[in-house]
Amino acid sequence: MTLPVLKIDEKWSVEYHPDDNDRPGTLLRHGEPAVHQSTFWDNAVVAMFYALLQRDEQIKRLGDMVHERGNTIACLKHDLKKASRS
Repeated sequence: MTLPVLKIDEKWSVEYHPDDNDRPGTLLRHGEPAVHQSTFWDNAVVAMFYALLQRDEQIKRLGDMVHERGNTIACLKHDLKKASRS
C-alpha cells in the first residue's frame, strides 16, 4: 500500500497513515526515507504535522470549491448566451 505524502517544503515530506488517524510515519528527505516512525518525534513536532496536514486539506477543499464555482459560472454564461440568442 502506498501511503499519502504531505509535502513540507522542497526537501522534506512525511508519509502518513490515513487509516490510523493520519498518524505520521516516515520522514522523507528528497523522497527518500530519513527517519522511520513518528515515535521518535516529540509532541510539538507531531502537532505541527497535524496543523500542516489540516491546512493542506483546507487548501485542497478551497481549490475544489473554486473549480466547482468556475464550472457553474461557465454554465451560467453559456445559458445566458443561449437565452439572449432566442
